[in-house]
Amino acid sequence: RPLDYIRLLEDSYGGAGRRLGEAVVGSGSNWISEATDAADFPLFEAVLEKSRGVVVHSSFYLRAVRQVFSGPATMIPLAVPPAPAALPVSRRELGVPQDRILMVSTGYTNRPKLNHEVIEAMGLNRNLANQALFAIIGADCPVETPKLKAMARAYGIENSVLFPGFQTWERMHAWIQNADFCINLRRPNTEGASCSLIEQMRHGKAVVVIRTGFYAEVPEDAVAVWDGTDASSLAELLLRLAADTDWRGRIGAAAREAGRFARSIVPVKDALGDVILDHDEHLVEVSVYSLLEADEN
Repeated sequence: RPLDYIRLLEDSYGGAGRRLGEAVVGSGSNWISEATDAADFPLFEAVLEKSRGVVVHSSFYLRAVRQVFSGPATMIPLAVPPAPAALPVSRRELGVPQDRILMVSTGYTNRPKLNHEVIEAMGLNRNLANQALFAIIGADCPVETPKLKAMARAYGIENSVLFPGFQTWERMHAWIQNADFCINLRRPNTEGASCSLIEQMRHGKAVVVIRTGFYAEVPEDAVAVWDGTDASSLAELLLRLAADTDWRGRIGAAAREAGRFARSIVPVKDALGDVILDHDEHLVEVSVYSLLEADEN
């Protein structure tokens, strides 16, 4: 309900929150995270007021929580299911020619993923568009996906941008497995952690990121860093990844190793500290189970 949404933002952040809410509702955006200054309006205050303790999955989010929450809080790495073993799915089955560089983005197709920036880079650099195939994997957003398709058509590169839409878990991993490298951009970056980034890294893929928030906590040599400036600089980075297989391989090897950080088993009660009280044994057991599942690979 738009009015309730605007009122919540106003109650939490005053006039600045109300103006943001009105702008988001008026623009037809999917949610607040598409606003450029969304990171300044996390909207978690009402939840924190009723919380006895907080668990987050990144240091940057822990700092944000501690700015407004005086109770116990801690960080535990995000438990992500292990990547499957090599899947018997070829590029041919995915409809990807062997002679094209496959770039893959995964997850719900919203504006903060900057898929439009990648399409613009390809549209302005025909060398990149002729070499690369950009597959946008994930559920179609009724607002953003039509814009991306129209953008590709306007640049005349619709044959270089694929929209497979939602994929099963195994099929999504097959796309990542067959990728030459992956795209995992966020702006604004409001995520407490990124399951998709960890999944891509565990496949040993070089992943293009902007190092903000959680993404700044990943070792710099384990990702391909874009400074976020303009389409020209992004095109240069993508062309270098396409051409330099040795560099791509080194990043991928470091990514596979760094992807293990989410697999570390910690004594959960020790990690939670005072956040989980003695009678919350069920939550502790669930946390242990999730972490153990993440470490199976």
